[in-house]
Amino acid sequence: MSDHVTLFNEWFEVNNKEHMKAYAEYLQECQRWPKHFIPADVSLEKTWQQTLNHRIVGAYVKLMTAGPVYRNPEPRPKPEFS
Repeated sequence: MSDHVTLFNEWFEVNNKEHMKAYAEYLQECQRWPKHFIPADVSLEKTWQQTLNHRIVGAYVKLMTAGPVYRNPEPRPKPEFS
């Protein structure tokens, strides 16, 4: 049997739909992970939640900025001052 321990944030994939569904369930179920979701050799480090939230935000920003940038073809009218 291996003594190797994997840290949660090395194991959890923010682009994995099943992992994100389990996290949503964790948030909705009073801070409890779905039964048998986290493998026995995975350890929750002290800052796992902050690190995971940072990674989720990073993935979201990457997703939202991956497409073409919208630019209004009409120039904005210049303000008139009297």
